[in-house]
Amino acid sequence: MGKDQAGAISVGGSLQSGNWWDLNISDHENYIRSYGEGVGTASRNWLLTVIEDGESLLDVGCGPGCSYESFKVNQRVLRYKGIDSSSRFIEACRGLFPEARFDLGDALSLQEPVSSWDTVLLRHLLEHVRDWERALRGAFTVARRRVVIVLWRGLAKGPSKLDDKGGQGYCWDINEEEFYSVVESLTPDWHYFYFPGQRANWAWVLEKNDVIFDLDDFHDGSPNTQLLLDLKEEFPALKVTLFAIPGKSSVAFLKEWGDRDWVELAIHGWTHEPNTECKSWTKDDTHRALDKAEQMEVFVRGFRAPGWEINSEVCNALAERGYWLAHHVDKKSHTGGVDIPVYWSHHPWMVHGHMQRIESSSEPQRNGLDQLCENGYPFHENTRFHFISGVL
Repeated sequence: MGKDQAGAISVGGSLQSGNWWDLNISDHENYIRSYGEGVGTASRNWLLTVIEDGESLLDVGCGPGCSYESFKVNQRVLRYKGIDSSSRFIEACRGLFPEARFDLGDALSLQEPVSSWDTVLLRHLLEHVRDWERALRGAFTVARRRVVIVLWRGLAKGPSKLDDKGGQGYCWDINEEEFYSVVESLTPDWHYFYFPGQRANWAWVLEKNDVIFDLDDFHDGSPNTQLLLDLKEEFPALKVTLFAIPGKSSVAFLKEWGDRDWVELAIHGWTHEPNTECKSWTKDDTHRALDKAEQMEVFVRGFRAPGWEINSEVCNALAERGYWLAHHVDKKSHTGGVDIPVYWSHHPWMVHGHMQRIESSSEPQRNGLDQLCENGYPFHENTRFHFISGVL
């Protein structure tokens, strides 16, 4: 990985008390535009070399729209969306660039499907959110290819701390060691760039090349099985962990899929009825279900509870039999303190979905397999795929 290669404040995210920019910046267009530094800066010209024509870009903390303007002036074609927590910035962007999409949004809770944008840009953003690590991890989750970070102040050797700059809003000094620890936890493929000058910029590209792909509710008659086969044709390196419902599946069907070397089958309750089937299971109930499932001789020792609801008795039974658990969290307190490997729902490599369409008012939760592929496949040509069993 490269680490030694060779603005005004365009900001977004959640402020501690209200939105500083809405409260302090003038309505005058020239004043708003002064926060964007404009087209032609070294780091913006470099960004044109990172993102290819035809790709998609989510610009988190888009400010007054200068990054979008840079692509427009340079006649670059891409699917674009800018979000910012400042209503004044969003209003200005909509007036200046009516052909593009700009929405109010929060960098700490991105309402975007997993792996739905080729690039997520965090330009002059992390210094201004109250939890930069959460913002970065969220961006990595919704990115398909990469996250681009640009900072307008260098990393701090000392502890991370709030540095109130008055006229510039509030800013964080981000500790260098903490920053690289988070970056390394997300990806081994990252690159560093430095742009010197009167207004220096520091930049990183975090490539999202490692993916764990898993789908819930696999059983006889599942929809989208052909789409799954099509994905394998498109991505020969594809691997997928399928959480199958044993009580709704024939042995022949499961063996047909389990014999594929790019599929691993894990257990998803027994009948998935009710939706929180395992919530009331006893330890004995769990052992009986596992006995029946293991007789099919198709499953790895992995388990996810329907509705992701589970109790400590179920966890104890799983642990006794050497299973791992796919769950919402990685904290033992949420599994009754049982010592069991947990594949948690916010793992940075995770692309999670369902075999069937999911109707929900929340866009990130509409993650049926066909929905994951609606705006292009959630993977790219350099993706490295892993089974859940392979990382636990």
